[in-house]
Order: sequence, then C-alpha cells, then structure tokens
Amino acid sequence: MRKWTPGDERSSYMSEVKEDESLKVWRELADRKEKGYRWRNGILVQHRMVDWEEFGDVLVVPELYRVRVMTIAHEKSGHLGTKKVLGRGLCGQG
Repeated sequence: MRKWTPGDERSSYMSEVKEDESLKVWRELADRKEKGYRWRNGILVQHRMVDWEEFGDVLVVPELYRVRVMTIAHEKSGHLGTKKVLGRGLCGQG
C-alpha cells in the first residue's frame, strides 16, 4: 500500500478511487446506481439512511487515504472510537 502525503490534489484522489482494487465492487455498483452508490462530480459516495431517515451522501475512501481520513474524523468527532466514527457516518469505507 502506498502512503498518503500532504499536498495530494483532488484529481489524485479521484484517480485513486478509479484504480483502488478494494473499491472495485463499489465502483461497479455506482456505475449501475445500485445500493445507494453513485458518482457525484467524479467522487464515489454512498447515500445512507439512518433509522429510516435520510442521512445523506458518505464519501467512499480509497485505501491510500483511509488512515488519514479516520484520524481526522476521530479528532473532529471529539475522539470517538473507530466503531462510533464509522457508525455515525463520519467516514465511509465502502
């Protein structure tokens, strides 16, 4: 796995989404607009519902960026644990 470095541009993220093998299934679902997955301005997202209420789009994160995104979500959420960060939709991993 490659390591994320500061200064990566949006286009680099978008390229990583298209190349990351761990996201293959989710890319295919987005192409078919199934199970809430879709492309929004070139970004892979999943539309989520919580307790039958609309939550919104959650970013699907390529492997290269997952540790960094989880770190930011953890810090911004008041230092919640991994399960709570993911459960609250603060970070999407596909």
